[in-house]
Amino acid sequence: MNINELSFPKDAAHLEKQSSAMFPFILTIAIIIGTAIAYLVELLDTTIKTDFDVKRHLNYPLLGTVPFLKEGVLLNRPDCNTILLELFDTVATMLSTVASERMLKVVVVTSANPKEGKSSISVNIATALAKQGRRVVIVDGDLRIPAIHAFLNVPRAPGLAEALSGGVVAREMLRNAVGNGERGGFLAEVTQASGIKGMSVIPCGEKPENPYELFESSRLSAVFQGLKAEYDFVIVDSPPLLLTGDALKIVSAADAALFVIESGKTDQKEASWAKHLLTSVGVTMVGTILNKATASREQYYRYYYHYGYHRTKR
Repeated sequence: MNINELSFPKDAAHLEKQSSAMFPFILTIAIIIGTAIAYLVELLDTTIKTDFDVKRHLNYPLLGTVPFLKEGVLLNRPDCNTILLELFDTVATMLSTVASERMLKVVVVTSANPKEGKSSISVNIATALAKQGRRVVIVDGDLRIPAIHAFLNVPRAPGLAEALSGGVVAREMLRNAVGNGERGGFLAEVTQASGIKGMSVIPCGEKPENPYELFESSRLSAVFQGLKAEYDFVIVDSPPLLLTGDALKIVSAADAALFVIESGKTDQKEASWAKHLLTSVGVTMVGTILNKATASREQYYRYYYHYGYHRTKR
């Protein structure tokens, strides 16, 4: 028998002993590297993800955090769950409190970028307010990429574009709105039933050649004044702030604004610039909605169960 063959088991045992001794060291190094990578990824991620991020970067009141459950889930549909019903009821209550204290009726719902969920948020807030007995009209101010008519299953036109367009009919509408503080006949023609008790809708209308020019300040203000005379709340779904100048014109004519942020998508710098734009026109900020948050369903059920329990006990 070869001498090397006789020594092999001894060498194998020695190597196994060395490997066992090095395992804790290798595991520690792996944990350190993994932690460093996770920290680096977190450091490079500059999106707003939590309520803490909202407070840190915007310092706006947080009216609610909407979980990522299903795209476009609305309160008036059968697939809506208890989480959203209670959440938007709370948001509507908070909004009503702030609005009554400051005499705010026209509230613009906007975001920094497209597809952050502002349209579904607008519909759900308007629906929740109507369910609380408020007289509400929701206006689709996004004449470029409208969504409200699709959410509420109403015709796209006539709508806001027709109310704002020039001509004899528009001038007559403005005369009625400014002259006696009541809603003129033309506004009645562009106002449609939403299918929800207490809630009306003014869709976008036909797409104009130049939406920006259509939002002439005195004309839009007259429309809002006419609606304020008839409704408790006018909820306006506006275009994104960083996409066009339309949003700032709408916000300038409104009483207040609500800023929607998509968790994990809206960048901190984008949100800060949007805040700068809103501040520049002097609009009252009623707060923010953190949308599509990734907390688990169980966390939201637990939170809203305890919230409802304590609210009942009080």
